[in-house]
Amino acid sequence: MSPFAIQDLAAGATTGPAQAAALQRSTQALLDQAPALVLAGAFAAGYRLLGAPLSALWTEARGCGQAEPMRAWCQQHPLHALAQLDPYTHRARRGPAARSFCAVQSRPAA
Repeated sequence: MSPFAIQDLAAGATTGPAQAAALQRSTQALLDQAPALVLAGAFAAGYRLLGAPLSALWTEARGCGQAEPMRAWCQQHPLHALAQLDPYTHRARRGPAARSFCAVQSRPAA
């Protein structure tokens, strides 16, 4: 599925279970396509999918009450585990309190 088809699905919102199913299919397709592009050497295209197209799907999910299911779909996808291997992404996901604690702990003693 092309990025444009995914954006078109996100733009053509309907209501009810059909919308939730279409949103899940679109999200899964996008999450499957992004790493495939990166592994094929199309780095920019893969990362672009994780920008505006994923954001459009997220906006739709919030608008139709599917934010929590979409969060679960994304977290269950292998791409999420792959991203967590990056120490900067993993640390950033822990939140500002964790980063502040790490910064205080890493300061040299006075």
